[in-house]
Amino acid sequence: MIKRTDINNLFRHPLVLLLIGALITSILIPAFQELKEDRDEQRRLASRLITIDSDINARFNLIITAFENYQKDGLLYTGPESKDDMREQVYQLYQEFDSIAWTSLDSVIGGAYASGLIQSNSYDALQAFSDDYRDVLIMRTKALDPVWNFLRGNALNDNVDGGSLVRSLRNRQDELSSQGRETIFKMVRLLR
Repeated sequence: MIKRTDINNLFRHPLVLLLIGALITSILIPAFQELKEDRDEQRRLASRLITIDSDINARFNLIITAFENYQKDGLLYTGPESKDDMREQVYQLYQEFDSIAWTSLDSVIGGAYASGLIQSNSYDALQAFSDDYRDVLIMRTKALDPVWNFLRGNALNDNVDGGSLVRSLRNRQDELSSQGRETIFKMVRLLR
């Protein structure tokens, strides 16, 4: 019969202690490492969301600056080539914005979900925030309508001043940019 003292002595033996320690370590360290890697991935995802928002804001600012240059230069240079070139630059910048703005968030969120980084309930919440962000983008693009009209020579009012149009547009874009950024921050907080 095994005595209690024999069991105590067995668990005090250095080899047994080493084996128990190795067993615990082989279970705990990979689990902690996986948790750390998931947190690092979530931080990268949060950083990617903020980068997307920054890229979109930068593109809007480029569009507005190009329009501002078009408006200022148009006052100085009346030749068709310079106006056409400036108009083309504004259109090109919008196309670049258009190529990233509408799908970037969804692809990042979808990739995180597909890789198992986020769970179903977080995915649904992030998708709802992405929809809110897209609504802000729609408002931002609609705020550009007076610019397109001005560029095409279809100003709703002949008394439209390009300078006041730029100031109004910048103010509106700043306001909407803040709304979009707040939505991104909600997404980032959800990932914590």
